[in-house]
Amino acid sequence: MTEKEFDNNLRFLEMAEPDNVLLPTIRQGYSKLNCIFLKQSIKSIPVVPIPEAAMVFDPEQIDIRITQLFGERAKLSNRFHELATDKARAENSKEIQNIQRQISDLMIQKENGASDASDGIPTDPIQLMKYLNSTRAKISQAKKELERLGSLPDDNTDRTHIVVVEKRLQKLNLTKEDVLRRLQQKESIY
Repeated sequence: MTEKEFDNNLRFLEMAEPDNVLLPTIRQGYSKLNCIFLKQSIKSIPVVPIPEAAMVFDPEQIDIRITQLFGERAKLSNRFHELATDKARAENSKEIQNIQRQISDLMIQKENGASDASDGIPTDPIQLMKYLNSTRAKISQAKKELERLGSLPDDNTDRTHIVVVEKRLQKLNLTKEDVLRRLQQKESIY
C-alpha cells in the first residue's frame, strides 16, 4: 500500500467508522503495522456504492471507490478455491468481471474528468463508429447484468443494484442515440 492509498483509505475509514478502535493508532501515520491495521479495519466495512453525483468533481472519492472495488475483486478471486460447482465458479467470475468493468469506468472517468459518457464523445467519424460499437457492447453487458440480478432470490442484497444498472442502461441508450444522431449529421455533411 502506498502512502497515497493509505491516506485515501484512512479518510474512508474515518468517514465509514469514526468510532473504530484502531483509528487513533492508524492516524499516527504511514507504517507497515498501520497498513495492516487499516486493511483489516476496511475489510469489515460493507461496500456501499458511492452515488455518481458525489464522484462527479471529486477524484479523491473516485480513488476511494476504486480501492474498495479492488479489495472486493480480490476477495472474490480468493473465493474460487472454496466453490464446489462450475456454476458457482461461473457466477463468481461474472461478479469479478462486473467489478472490473466498474473499475475501468471509474478510471476512465478519473482520467477524463468526465462525469458523463456524452462528455467524451469523439468528433471524428471513424472514432464515432468505434465509440458506438463500444457503447453497444456496454449496453449488452448491462442487459446481461440486469438478467443476472433479476434471477437472484428476492432476499439477496445484490438485488438493490438493479436500480443502478437500469440507470446505467438508460444512460447508455441515450448515449447511443446521441452518437447515432452525430453520425447522421456527419453523413449529411459528406
